[in-house]
Amino acid sequence: RIGGGAAPGLQLAATLGRAVDLGEWRTAAAVAGIKVPADLMDAILAEKVAVSTPSGFAFDSELLRESLLRQAEEGGDGVRWHDACVRMLRATRSHRRGVAERLGRHLVHAARPDEALDPLYRGAQERISDGDFRGAAGVLELRRMALGPRPALSRARVDQAVLESDVQRRVGRLDAAASCADEALTGARALADLPREAAALRMAGEVARNRGDFASARALLEESARLLEGSPYNTDYGWTLLSWSDAAMRGGDLDAAMEIVTTGRRLAADCGDPLDTGRFEMGLGRVARSRGLHREA
Repeated sequence: RIGGGAAPGLQLAATLGRAVDLGEWRTAAAVAGIKVPADLMDAILAEKVAVSTPSGFAFDSELLRESLLRQAEEGGDGVRWHDACVRMLRATRSHRRGVAERLGRHLVHAARPDEALDPLYRGAQERISDGDFRGAAGVLELRRMALGPRPALSRARVDQAVLESDVQRRVGRLDAAASCADEALTGARALADLPREAAALRMAGEVARNRGDFASARALLEESARLLEGSPYNTDYGWTLLSWSDAAMRGGDLDAAMEIVTTGRRLAADCGDPLDTGRFEMGLGRVARSRGLHREA
């Protein structure tokens, strides 16, 4: 049987998640100042409450894990274990993909919501880029909770509305996406924050593009791009130019579409971004195809 002295180690493992990396567990335990018995992993595997994995083990039952988490909270150690996970992740995993969301979740449960906002934002972005929009919505829901009672007019709330608009649009909820974009735009303009205003305008333009209102989309995306002119090139600016070009093309202005995408390709190439340069090459191909220049396309 698993000895009673194993409770802190088991609670810490449960705090790390259903799947536990042995190295992370040991490091977090050292950070927390607790000793995990050397045979504890073998004991829990023998009791069939967990299964072995290449990197450690996974709890066989989520109910067991939740019970351990409740024990930690009731014993006053929940925040302590989450804080240990935060320090472990920051020390050993901070730049790995997927860690931002984990870090944000631990910070929320460690009663440090303000620190959780940025990693949760990055975690939601990663989910969106992976096409996991349901997962992104879950991360944003937690981030909205972390925002708490802060003033309605804040950069953190504008960022929230921009990402929520993006997620809602991608799952086809265009009215909700438009509402979030409007909220973001109102906030950004009140704060006189041009980069965030550009982001909100882009979201509004994307919604209009999805609705087939290419004239409105073109105007909104052009306004967004103009706000970013003169700023260092980045992928967000690149996507704005691509969407602006697409709206112009779908609206029948192929000359404008070609000019926009040519500008984008030059900017991406000048800053040495091969991925975005390739995206603009594809954009040029789409415009050429629309002109009937199939060989050039």
